[in-house]
Amino acid sequence: MVSTASLKAPKLLDLRARVRSLERQGTDPAPRLPLGIAALDEALPGGGLALAGLHEILPQRAEWDDGPAAGFCLTLAARILDARPGRLLWVSQAGDLHAPAAAAAGIAPGRLLQVRVRNRLDALWALEEALRCGELAAVVGEVDALDALAARRLQLAAESAGRPCLLLHRPRLAGRGERLASPALTRWRIAAAPSDPALPAELVGRPRWRVALERCRGGRPEDFLLEWHDEHSPWDDAPPREEADPRNQPGRAPAGALALAAGLRDRAGPGRTDRGRAGQAGAGCERRAG
Repeated sequence: MVSTASLKAPKLLDLRARVRSLERQGTDPAPRLPLGIAALDEALPGGGLALAGLHEILPQRAEWDDGPAAGFCLTLAARILDARPGRLLWVSQAGDLHAPAAAAAGIAPGRLLQVRVRNRLDALWALEEALRCGELAAVVGEVDALDALAARRLQLAAESAGRPCLLLHRPRLAGRGERLASPALTRWRIAAAPSDPALPAELVGRPRWRVALERCRGGRPEDFLLEWHDEHSPWDDAPPREEADPRNQPGRAPAGALALAAGLRDRAGPGRTDRGRAGQAGAGCERRAG
């Protein structure tokens, strides 16, 4: 005699397989942008950063990793501008983005638009509206906190527009941090790291960040020690201002690039950063006081 449960089992398994198939299709938006670091691209599904979706960037410690998180966000934004025409819109409540730092990361001033808003609700509204603008290559939004519903709206808006939205969390502005389930395609947690320990103590080495890819839909979490290489002036080969139309310049200022200093297998690594020379990892993300 055949039981009712045994008859239902194949149908249930088939339904689960169909759901998994649909989930995989929904988690692999195209196109993707390789970040230029093999180990990092291998951890991302499709070999790069999805250019149609939400990506979150958070400081490991709110009290003093705010600058390194902003610096990493700038490098991702510069990489996107290197591959796509259009401008970058940066939405901020504090209005303290240091423009020379953006230029040092490779974002030409003519391609950067800054919007200062009064509160979180205005910031979210500006981001949703910006994602619908076809003249923009990407948008960046600074938030002090974010609920799951607002994050879901941004993810859907970015997917629908086929445009990346980088969300830079700044819990220091709110006085506390929030760890929430998120619909973002990736979540990065950034901490300052000491410079090359082989250097004499009196020398300042290249800036380094501990980067934890905490969440990656369709990929795998991984930790990295990244180093910023800034070898020359960002304006060595820049065309005259009157001849350069930022909307038609897919390239970026030759400011430098990220390099892999080491792969980190210890998931607790970002929380144990040495303060010795770690502050130098904020280079490229300096903020004005007040």
